[in-house]
Amino acid sequence: RLTFSFGTDSSYAVNPAIMSLRSTGVGIGTTGPARKLEISDTQAFTRITSSSAQGSVLELKSTSTDAGTWRGKINFINGSNVTEGAIEYYALPFMDQPGMYFRAGNYTRLFLNSSNGYVGM
Repeated sequence: RLTFSFGTDSSYAVNPAIMSLRSTGVGIGTTGPARKLEISDTQAFTRITSSSAQGSVLELKSTSTDAGTWRGKINFINGSNVTEGAIEYYALPFMDQPGMYFRAGNYTRLFLNSSNGYVGM
């Protein structure tokens, strides 16, 4: 366990943690990360900056070669840890067509079929 703090209290008792390394992961703004990387703040922003002409890239990679697996997801989670919405890419979803899902609640509200370009609503 390693915690980085800053402030004027020499005992570090009241200085807020700015980063912590735990067996569960790295926490920025939290001392108890629930994932490999957790960023916590009143309003948490994350920025990826690039000076390349290609711009910045965020990659979600699945190393699974199994058909019928999710390749990547972005979940929108509330304070009770309930997923209220999601953007997901599935290799072989309904009717064996790969595509991207846009979900609200437990329902798919939009589906983009990557095989034929069709849109389902």
